[in-house]
Amino acid sequence: MRAVVSRETLLTHFADELFAANKETNLVSRRLGRDDIRAMVHSFARTLDVVGAASPDGVLDIGTGAGLPGIPLAITYPSTRVVLAERRRLRVAWLGHIVAELGLDNTSVLEGRVEDFPELEDAFPAVTAFGVGPSADAIALCCRFLAPGGVAAVSAPAMPEPADESRWLLAAAVNGAVITHLPDALAGGRALLKVQRDG
Repeated sequence: MRAVVSRETLLTHFADELFAANKETNLVSRRLGRDDIRAMVHSFARTLDVVGAASPDGVLDIGTGAGLPGIPLAITYPSTRVVLAERRRLRVAWLGHIVAELGLDNTSVLEGRVEDFPELEDAFPAVTAFGVGPSADAIALCCRFLAPGGVAAVSAPAMPEPADESRWLLAAAVNGAVITHLPDALAGGRALLKVQRDG
């Protein structure tokens, strides 16, 4: 029988594993120290709460990289199915290792470009996309995989240019969604776009 481990302990363990692995493989910025990574991981665990999508049945994390924000979300919502989508093989190997290390039975790793899995379209109540390219492109991509009425969290600049905001609005409108810019949504002044797909 597996011992019960607290959410905080698992988040901190993940952050420390990420810090250690980052010395060998560039998973996140090398400028980040252990405390910075711990703060980021704990902050990312709040992503779904911030966009009003707490405890969905399923989450797709597009371009998860080192498992951010997907792994903190999987720890925070143990009854939620979390799919970590990543195309880079070395990162996929890291993800498989850390998911097993943390005992995250609710989490699977999908290797490849998420666009190559059309069976996942319209399937997820929540989608996240952090650092996967221009925010307007990420909005469009998230909308493909959001179930009707679903909510996505997309990373965005805290102080966007007017042209950026116009592109975001257009991408949302074309894909049947509305967006809300949430500056300072997460620790470190990180901003999010809440993308709500029409029901």
